[in-house]
Amino acid sequence: MAQTTTTALSTRALVASAAVAAVAAAAVNSGLRLLALETTEVGPEFDPLVDPAPVIIFTVIGVAIGAVLRRVLEGRTANPERGFVRLTIILALLSLAPNVAFGIAPDAAPTPGGGPGPQAWLGAMHLVAAAIAIPLLARAPIGRQR
Repeated sequence: MAQTTTTALSTRALVASAAVAAVAAAAVNSGLRLLALETTEVGPEFDPLVDPAPVIIFTVIGVAIGAVLRRVLEGRTANPERGFVRLTIILALLSLAPNVAFGIAPDAAPTPGGGPGPQAWLGAMHLVAAAIAIPLLARAPIGRQR
């Protein structure tokens, strides 16, 4: 019974941390999206910035992936918080690769209208979401008695 209670509490704590992180990151990224549209030349067909939905959806998906990674690492490493932070920082930096590549070669991008400026804004959104979500998810009291 104690293990089930601890697991249920820790799952709720992780879900709550992920929800807070997702809402906060989506709100900040939505603000960055508006700033990008005001300060950068963005083609009207560049949906990743023109349409608000992709910013919100992909931010929430990224946080959800982070929450799953946090849960998976629990009990599998001596220090799951440190492992989670290291892994997610590496993944956040790797997530910039398409933005860098399509910023350099915009004609190769799957969506036209996004040159170096819009790609830089999208990359910044990756880093902002990571900066908000990683600490919140790392501190979630998973596997700890409350």
